[in-house]
Amino acid sequence: MRSFPLVFKCTLRNAALGILSTLCLSACHDSEQDSTPASAQPDPAAEKAAAEAEEAAARREQAREDLYHEALYVLASKTTDITLYPALNAEVKILLEKMEAYYSALEQTNESGVERANLSQLIAKTTLDLGAFAKAEELYKRAMNDYTALPEEYRSSAEGTRAYNELESGIGSCLLAQNKASDALPHYEKALDIAQSTYNACAPAETPEGAPAESPSPELSRAARDLIDSLRCLGDCQRYADDPEEARSTYLKGQELAQKLKTLTPEMAISYVKLLTALGNLDNSYGRSKEACAEWVLAARICQQVNAANERLDVKFDTKRCFDALLPAIQAVQASLQAKEQAQEPAPDNNAVTEPLSGPLPPVEDPAVQVTPDPTPAAKAAPKTKPSPPPANKSAKKTRKRK
Repeated sequence: MRSFPLVFKCTLRNAALGILSTLCLSACHDSEQDSTPASAQPDPAAEKAAAEAEEAAARREQAREDLYHEALYVLASKTTDITLYPALNAEVKILLEKMEAYYSALEQTNESGVERANLSQLIAKTTLDLGAFAKAEELYKRAMNDYTALPEEYRSSAEGTRAYNELESGIGSCLLAQNKASDALPHYEKALDIAQSTYNACAPAETPEGAPAESPSPELSRAARDLIDSLRCLGDCQRYADDPEEARSTYLKGQELAQKLKTLTPEMAISYVKLLTALGNLDNSYGRSKEACAEWVLAARICQQVNAANERLDVKFDTKRCFDALLPAIQAVQASLQAKEQAQEPAPDNNAVTEPLSGPLPPVEDPAVQVTPDPTPAAKAAPKTKPSPPPANKSAKKTRKRK
């Protein structure tokens, strides 16, 4: 795992310093091209060349935006676990300062477009991940103001609707992290309404019995992922609002959705893992240890399957982190269940999960999860690592951060 911080550390630093300079240089180059005077007489060849140049500039602009998004909006949100990577966390803080400086530059030039709104939202999310919850709440409110200032055409688009969902969920997370579950609840409910509407718009038709499930489209994959995440967040809020049965019902809706889809992309599977982990946390805290263990084991097996089937570094990082958090809790609960069984010698329970979990995991038994690999060649199984000893009398790690 030590290799991950070094890789991301270098990536973040290079991204922060390199991408912004690339943007500035490219923007200047585009400006010089735009200032070229038009020909006095119409020339078909010249018009064709101009059209091709304009198309090339558009492609270059899109490529630059994609690179910018990958450098900041993806990498910065994946490397903010203070307990695991304190040195890397310091690098994220430096990147956060650079993002804030860039936001101020956009603000001074009265730029209030989508880029500024996205950057504002990223700053808020990164601050939340760093644990500065009150400050993150202020920044999310600023991001919401930037979002509402955007044209209605954008806000009603798929990208704009997704941004609105993330804003409402982010504000809810800030409030929940400050023990304000009742204030967070309406924000999570709004985020769920948005996610449900988006999913309904691209929901697949019922698959006939026995027919092979089709791989989800990118639109469906994102919509289902957002819906599963929204159900998990709302369930977390209901749990901390002392409504455990309602929370469990909400978690189960997310599980039913994953089982209905049958075939999950890596991103959908990771969201499903986090929901199963939350469901296990809830069950374990209310004495349903067998159910919790079964849910955690399933989540861990999904992590192993997704990790082995994908080359993408972000997928491997997320699944490894989830697996490492699950394994000690599973081992502790399994040991507790076995001790109780040996002391009480109960009748055999076919639903009990007592099979030790370590090293390479058996195939996932949940029919809902048939993870679709990336087009890249399948990765080799992750190298075996010696798991940390299970902590005494501890359940799965609880966290109120939104991953």
